[in-house]
Amino acid sequence: MRKSIACSAIALASVGAATLATPATAQELQFSGPEIMTQVEVHMVAAAGGSGQVYGVAKWIGAASLPGLFDSMHETSIEGFQFDANRKQGEARGSLFRTNNDGTMAGSYKVNFSVTKDEKGQFKGSSEGTFEITDGTGRFAHVRGHGTGKGSFEGPNYSGQLNLTVTGFEKRASAQ
Repeated sequence: MRKSIACSAIALASVGAATLATPATAQELQFSGPEIMTQVEVHMVAAAGGSGQVYGVAKWIGAASLPGLFDSMHETSIEGFQFDANRKQGEARGSLFRTNNDGTMAGSYKVNFSVTKDEKGQFKGSSEGTFEITDGTGRFAHVRGHGTGKGSFEGPNYSGQLNLTVTGFEKRASAQ
């Protein structure tokens, strides 16, 4: 009988210790809002042999708003892309950096896009992709998350909608 009680006590102590050592699951929060960007720099080179493949790098600046997470953040994105001029489709992968007075958020993204030209030779298109928030400072120091974005562009101007799911963010108490 004593052996049974001792084993039960050890088992309960182990379960209790495991429970105390297991961190609580972070609450996931969802946010949506607009993003407006302008391509400020782009460098491209066509692949040899006339295949229609184009490779390049681009820099975008703009702003995003995800009410409840932040009202407005300045955004800078740097990307590498490849584009198939015959299919009029491409893919971009890049890094994003958002900042405001409350802190910063950084991460990466992958976007698929399609492009056409209008009668004036202006590029128009649409894009859809995913992004990940992997680092932050200030109020966003513990924010980590993933999301989707979808939008359209005309020339160097882009506008779209972001949807983001994060953990590690504590909402501020509302002022009453």
